Amino acid sequence: MSQYSKTFIAVICGAALLSDGYVNNSISVVISLLKKQYPEAAANNQELFSSIVPFTYLGTIIGMLTFGWIADKYGRKAGMISANLLLIFFTLCCAASFEIGGTADSLFWMLLVFRTFLGIGIGAEYPTGSVAAAESTGEEDSGGHSLFVLVTDLAINIGFILSQFTAFLLALIFQTSVNGLPNYDAIWRTLIALGVAIPIIIFFYRVQLAEPKAYAENCLKKKVPISLVLKKYWFRLAGCGLIWMIYNLVAFPFGNFISIITDNIYGYGSSSLSTNYWWDTVTLLFYIPGSLASAFFVKRIGPKKTLMLGLFLQAVTAVILYIGWNSIQPSVVWFSVVYGCFLAFGELGPGGCIGLIAANSCPSAVRGQFYGVAAALGKVGAFIGTKYFFLLQKQFGPSTSVDYNRGPFIVAAALNLFAIILVFIFVGVIGEDAVERDNADFREYLIDNGYDSSVFGIESSPKSLEDDKINK
Repeated sequence: MSQYSKTFIAVICGAALLSDGYVNNSISVVISLLKKQYPEAAANNQELFSSIVPFTYLGTIIGMLTFGWIADKYGRKAGMISANLLLIFFTLCCAASFEIGGTADSLFWMLLVFRTFLGIGIGAEYPTGSVAAAESTGEEDSGGHSLFVLVTDLAINIGFILSQFTAFLLALIFQTSVNGLPNYDAIWRTLIALGVAIPIIIFFYRVQLAEPKAYAENCLKKKVPISLVLKKYWFRLAGCGLIWMIYNLVAFPFGNFISIITDNIYGYGSSSLSTNYWWDTVTLLFYIPGSLASAFFVKRIGPKKTLMLGLFLQAVTAVILYIGWNSIQPSVVWFSVVYGCFLAFGELGPGGCIGLIAANSCPSAVRGQFYGVAAALGKVGAFIGTKYFFLLQKQFGPSTSVDYNRGPFIVAAALNLFAIILVFIFVGVIGEDAVERDNADFREYLIDNGYDSSVFGIESSPKSLEDDKINK
């Protein structure tokens, strides 16, 4: 099979992560718009209102754990198709959410419930699509790590930017309604609804795929005690999960609340929606060079060193923002550049590398569950970070104070430095042949513990993804 075909298959496996980035960023915009559309209801029901984003992550955690098991038990393809259907259905449900009895509370509750179920679909993509992408790129002699970063991390970040740019265009279209204000309702509903486009497009490609070769040859036909697996891989799992958790403690609050942060900095309602969303889009564009740099460095210095480099540079940028806030914040250009660098370094390091490391730290037989648990621990960090981000800000002073906005950056710097220590302790060298090496090592390990080779592989010996012909 040609290099182009292999790359195309990896893209199809990981492309739905575009939806992950799109819906995660769109909820930031939606929260900002609902706050403007229902100011009194949002203020009077702060606990409910502030729970909409975190409960998306709760659903994501459930999806990661559940579909990690499904991916190993029933295959990557079944998991990817199911995830697609969940994304399509519950995205439309979110867009169609409505008030009952004319109260905004009912709308908030409906969004919370539907976003939670949508989160399950998002979470399902990690142990299915990402794992299939890792196993597809693992067949490469070189460049597989770089390709994995491009079809996963870069895809997520393109989703973030696409969502923000769509919000910018919608703000221009609906900037004036009958009462002289933007049509907030039309903007956020349309923004959410457009999120179904990506899952629908890739669905028709995914139904044509078969299982990855690595999974087809190395899946378990018989049950193996989980104690045996944990005995060998608990250290790697703990390291990946903890590092992922710390990364998301920083990445998701600062990324998801960019619209709210810029509202606080430049004045709530002081400029047009389209202007705010334009600068938000410009800031998010820094994700792209971060992901591309990560893909470049993982091939040359390896995932571990790239991860540590990104964490260190992001910590330095966070300190610069904290110390130089009074000089940087007044200029929208300077703030967008420095804050964009802060986000970019996060993608250079953990954003591009932690998923790669997790997917290449275990055998194919349990890769879905391993990746799902590690990613779920990461989303616990996202849940905590987004749920308590406002409380963290309040610890530094009232919303009108300088420390309210700059204080969290010094916390982010401290967390990154701690994560560097964890990387040094828990993460080993990840080679391009990690998938094949771990599969062979796990076979030998099970044989040494009383199992024979008949425990591995799909009996029907289906075509691999690499050998499957795609009707493009």
